[in-house]
Amino acid sequence: MAQPIKHHHLDSLDDPVLPVFKRGRDLLTDPMLNKGTGFPDSERDALGIRGLVSPQVVSIDDQVSRAMENFRRQEHDLDRYIFQESLHDRNETLYYRVLPSNIRELTPIIYTPTVGKACSHFGHIYRRARGMYFGAAELPYFEEMVRNWPEEEIDIVVVTDGSRILGLGDLGANGMGIPIGKLSLYVLGAGIYPYRTLPVMLDLGTGNRALREDPLYLGERRERLRGEGYYEAVDAFIRAVHGRWPQALIQFEDFSNDHAFPPPEPLPRPHPLPQRRHPGHRSCRPGRHPERHAYHRRTARRSARGFPGGRLRRPRHRGHAGRGDDVGRGAQPGAGQRPHLDAGQQTAGHPRLPGNTRRAQARLRPGRRAVDRSKSM
Repeated sequence: MAQPIKHHHLDSLDDPVLPVFKRGRDLLTDPMLNKGTGFPDSERDALGIRGLVSPQVVSIDDQVSRAMENFRRQEHDLDRYIFQESLHDRNETLYYRVLPSNIRELTPIIYTPTVGKACSHFGHIYRRARGMYFGAAELPYFEEMVRNWPEEEIDIVVVTDGSRILGLGDLGANGMGIPIGKLSLYVLGAGIYPYRTLPVMLDLGTGNRALREDPLYLGERRERLRGEGYYEAVDAFIRAVHGRWPQALIQFEDFSNDHAFPPPEPLPRPHPLPQRRHPGHRSCRPGRHPERHAYHRRTARRSARGFPGGRLRRPRHRGHAGRGDDVGRGAQPGAGQRPHLDAGQQTAGHPRLPGNTRRAQARLRPGRRAVDRSKSM
């Protein structure tokens, strides 16, 4: 038996006619094929639906007007969401004609912010199954379950575990509204064929006790799977999907941060770096942290290099400079003087001198003559 031709095959055909193998009520209940009152008389006879739909043939534009009239009659956004998803479930041809014609008005309904409220009440507003559910209890059967999906070609899979739905937290299986809404946007904005998309709920339980006790909750009533068991379920799901659709893109949507970004393993550090503190700090005195004391002693020596009078002595205590040697001819302060420094002028290696003195001091290098231009400024 020849493989059935899908809508997306029509782009490569000289005669863009879609052969279908369903008849009568089976065709009208398939949202991919149903056109509602838009079937012309010739198709009604060929498909065996004459008498199963109203006799008047209504154009697609008039169907859009009727759909938007009923949409705007709804009082609340959640009711508008339910109306749109009901249309999605029975007539995708009309659904994807209504969306681009009213994109500004409908986008906030089919996705954020209204989809968050819809997910909170997902079990209570449930109308019809859409997408696939992979539960923790069915882990050994994942590879068999993907064979139950009727479409042979899938381009993109959007999967969520419901652990962090928008800003609402753990909604478990109620988070299925997110992959459904996301894929509607992809069809609308990127032109992906609807039947080559697959929304998936990876139902590994929920930490939301109120949901587990809700009699209308649709997911597994168990604590959320964690640890190695969680990652085993994710790996099994990926292997099952790519086993049937090797080229499919898998997008992970609204996973909690602890699973989306697992913490990296800390690097081994057998010799922790000492804190850089002033040499006069109490933690660097002899007898306290000898390795830090030696570290700051070396730092003080390195800081004093380049000064022609010898190295500076470390300050004896915080906020007061020690008695130093000459800092260079022509520089301030004079040789052997003890400059008065505030605590905020100390640095890790040597005392911070006043501005003009620092400039003169910085110009002193071995083999160069000291020039003090502070008087000419």
